[in-house]
Amino acid sequence: MLVVFGAGAVLMALEMLAFRLVAKNFGSALREVSAVIAVFLTAMSAGYALGGRIGDWRPSPWTLTAVLVGAGFLTLLIPMIEAPVATAVFESALPLGLHAAVVAIALFALPACCIASVTPIATRLRMRSVDSSGSVAGNISALSTVGSILGTLAGGYVLLAYLQLSRGLFLLGLLLCGLGIVAARSSRRLGCAVLAVLASAAPAASDQKVLFEQDTSYHHITVREGPGRRTLHFDRTLQGSMGLNDPLKGAIPYVYYVHHAFVIAPEIRSVLVIGLGSASIPRHILHYYPDTRVTVAEIDPVVVDVARKHFDMPEGERLRVEIVDGRVFIKRTQERYDLVMVDAFGANRYGLTIPPHLTTREFLEEVKSKLTPQGLLAYNSPRRIGTPLAESLYKTIAAVFPEVYIFETHDYLSSLIIAAVTPRKLSREDLLARGKTAVERGTVPHLLDRLETLRPLPPVDSLAAPLLTDDYAPVDRLIGGKLPPSE
Repeated sequence: MLVVFGAGAVLMALEMLAFRLVAKNFGSALREVSAVIAVFLTAMSAGYALGGRIGDWRPSPWTLTAVLVGAGFLTLLIPMIEAPVATAVFESALPLGLHAAVVAIALFALPACCIASVTPIATRLRMRSVDSSGSVAGNISALSTVGSILGTLAGGYVLLAYLQLSRGLFLLGLLLCGLGIVAARSSRRLGCAVLAVLASAAPAASDQKVLFEQDTSYHHITVREGPGRRTLHFDRTLQGSMGLNDPLKGAIPYVYYVHHAFVIAPEIRSVLVIGLGSASIPRHILHYYPDTRVTVAEIDPVVVDVARKHFDMPEGERLRVEIVDGRVFIKRTQERYDLVMVDAFGANRYGLTIPPHLTTREFLEEVKSKLTPQGLLAYNSPRRIGTPLAESLYKTIAAVFPEVYIFETHDYLSSLIIAAVTPRKLSREDLLARGKTAVERGTVPHLLDRLETLRPLPPVDSLAAPLLTDDYAPVDRLIGGKLPPSE
C-alpha cells in the first residue's frame, strides 16, 4: 500500500515539475498548460490499461519493482536530455503550437505511463477473491488519489520552492527506485541505503560564477557575476544587471529611459513600478529624485529577496515593496500615482514576453483610473514598433490614453511607450529643450541622446496588429512575429 501511495504522490509531483520545465522553455500560456495536462492524462490512460494487462500476465512483486525502477531511471534521465530535446524541437519546422506538446511527450509520457501502471498491478496483487475485488480496487484507488493530492501540494509548495528543477526530478527518480525496492519486499534498510548512495551522486553546481540559483513558481532564477557586473536571469533570458563598482551603472539600456518621464512631467512625486527584477528602476528613481516615493508590486517573493541580497535594492521609508500580482495591486489600491511603470517581463524560449493580463485595454483603463490628472504611464515593451507585439501594445495604449510617446532604445530591440492622462502636446524640439534645461539644472542625469530616439507615431488605423483585451490577448503568438487573425 505504501508503494501505491508513493507512486500516486510522485506522479502528480512529476506533473507539477513538468509544468515548470515546459514553461521555462516555451512559456506558461494556456496552450502550454493544456499540452502538459493532455500528455499526462493520455499517458495515465495508457498506463492504467497496460498495467492491467501486465498484472494479469505476471502478478508478482518483482513486476511492480521492474516498473517502478524503470520509471525511476526514465525520470532521472529527464534533466540530462531536456536541453537537447527542447532545442531540437525549437529549431524544427513544427508549428509553434506543437512545441510544448512534443517536448512533454518526449520527456514525460513514458515515466508517467509506467507510474500509472502501478495501481492496476498492485490491485491485481492484492486480489484474493472475486467477492473482495470491489473493496480492493476502491481502497487502492483511494490511496493512490490521496497520494496524488500530497504529491500535487509537495510539487507546488516544496519541490519548486526549495529545489532546483533538475534536483527535484532527480529526487523523484530516487523515490521511484526506492519504492521499487520496497515493492520487492527487500529490506527497507537496504532501500534507504541505496537511496542515500544515489543521492550522494546528485550533480553539484560547477559554475563558480553562479551566486544564486533557484526554481520558483514563476521562474528559474539565476544570479551570475562576471567582470565588472552582476546579472539576473529568468530562465534563459537576461532580466537585469548592475555594475559592481557603481550600482547606478551597468543596467540594461532601457532602464535609463525612465528619466524621460521626469522630463515630460517634472512634478512626479509618487511612482508605482509593476515588476522588480534587479531593482534597477527603483534604484535610479530614488537616487536621482529625492522627493519621490516608489511602490513596487512584484509577484515573486524570491525576486524580492534576490534584489535585496544581490542587487543593492534601496531600503527606507521612500520604498515600499508589495508581494502581489501587479493587476491585483492596481485593483485594490486606493492611492493615485503620478507615474505607473509596467516592467513585468517574463521569458520563454521565444524571448521576452509580458503576462497577457497586463497588456489589455481593461488593465490599462484600471491603471488610468489610479493615475493623477497629470499622471503618466510608462510601458516597457520587449519589442520595437514594427513588430506585432509592440504594435498591439501601442494600439491598445493609444485606445485608452489621449497622448502617446514612443522611444526606441539604442539597441533597437525594445521600446518605452509613455502615455499621458492629459495631453501635454510636446514636440521633439520641446522634449529636447526640456531635457537640456533639466540636465543643466542637475535635476536629471545626462540623457539628451536618448531623448532623440523619440520616433514618429504610426497611424493607429494602419496597424494590422490586434487591440488587446481581456477576451483576446494572444501575446505568445505575437511574440513569434505572426499576426493572428482578427476576431
